[in-house]
Parts: sequence; structure tokens; C-alpha cells
Amino acid sequence: MNQVKKTLLTLAFMLAGVVAFAQPAPVNITNNTSCHYLVRAVAVEPGCINPCSTAIVCVAPGATVPIPPCGAPHLVWCNVQVIAADANCQPCPAAFTPVNVSAPNDPCAPYPMRAQGKHCDAQCGIYTVIFVSPTDVHINP
Repeated sequence: MNQVKKTLLTLAFMLAGVVAFAQPAPVNITNNTSCHYLVRAVAVEPGCINPCSTAIVCVAPGATVPIPPCGAPHLVWCNVQVIAADANCQPCPAAFTPVNVSAPNDPCAPYPMRAQGKHCDAQCGIYTVIFVSPTDVHINP
């Protein structure tokens, strides 16, 4: 009887591991600049349907911020939108367009995996946004 309990317990742990693995991981935004940025991530279901957008987060200079998944476990990260912001996390004026980049595993791939933008703070200048892995985005000077 003890062997049956061990076997059932082992199966339960294995199943829990599979379920945990199936959950989408957060997308980590690493800001390697000395400026602030606003970031929103989008996930989709296979077949590029039912997009789910996260809340906008402000990423301070030198910070790494995880953005949690916004939907069901079968969603995949699709893309992120990065908007230059001031030190109070207010977006730059409309003349400074957002930068959109696609994740490496994006089934829709509407954007490149690397793109550049211009910050409204002259000391920040040009910045580059790149998906370095399916769950990691870097904002570089």
C-alpha cells in the first residue's frame, strides 16, 4: 500500500510540474538606459486570435520589471510597445512615436524583434528595444 501512495504522489507532482510549465512566464523588461519608459505587452492565442494587453508599466532607469501574463495559460507573448517618458512617468509628446517589437515566438510577427526610437529628453537620445529571448526585452542606449 505504501508503494501505491508513493506512486500516486509522484504522479501528482509530475502533473503539477506540467501544469506549472504550461503557465505563461512574465515578460521581463530591462532598462539599460538612464531614462524612463512606459511599456505594454500583448499576448495572443495560437492562430493570432484573442489578443490580451497588459497594463502599462513605468520602467525606471537601470530597473528590470516583470510584466505578468494577462490571460489564459495557452497565450504566447506577441509584442511589446515602448513609449519614452519623463521622470514622472508621463509619456513624451505625440511627436515621439512608440517603438513596437515582436517576440521571437510571435506567431503573427507584425513587428521586427529590434527597433529604435527617439526620446524626448535630449540627454537620452536614441534608444533600441530588442527581444533577447521569448520572455526578455532590453531597452538599450
